[in-house]
Amino acid sequence: ILSDNPDTEDCYALTFYQFLGEKPSFDTNGNNASLAFGSPADMGVAGTGPFDVAWKDFGSQIYYGLSDTSFKGNSKSLELNLKLDHKDGYDSYFRVSLLSVSKEKLKYEIAKYDKSSNILGSFGLAPITYAYTNVRGGAGYLGSQNSIKSEWFNADSEN
Repeated sequence: ILSDNPDTEDCYALTFYQFLGEKPSFDTNGNNASLAFGSPADMGVAGTGPFDVAWKDFGSQIYYGLSDTSFKGNSKSLELNLKLDHKDGYDSYFRVSLLSVSKEKLKYEIAKYDKSSNILGSFGLAPITYAYTNVRGGAGYLGSQNSIKSEWFNADSEN
């Protein structure tokens, strides 16, 4: 359950990791674990699923973003299914990382998603989507994020 402060504009992202073998140390990152509905391309229209947008950073790690408007000062409970690898003789572990991201970061990722999925705009049949920037006289964005990670959970145990 995530709780939102109604007096601030907060944005969040979740990412998931997996590890096969003995229980890893807290400092071990593990490998990318994705949600059962798949990749960012499977998100559909922003805001229709539990997340506003999904994106990849620096390789294959997938981040699932939530904007302040999806909370409206309340709590949000998510029940998610992860796709985890399993291998005979190895335990499967997973962890969740919660990131607090700036609204600029989330706006940039939503604009990037909108631009990449605007096929009709390429043919002049829909308005061209804009590229978000908060840099005066330039392109890109200036944003920030910080994160917290859970402990490793054994996916094969009953608890």
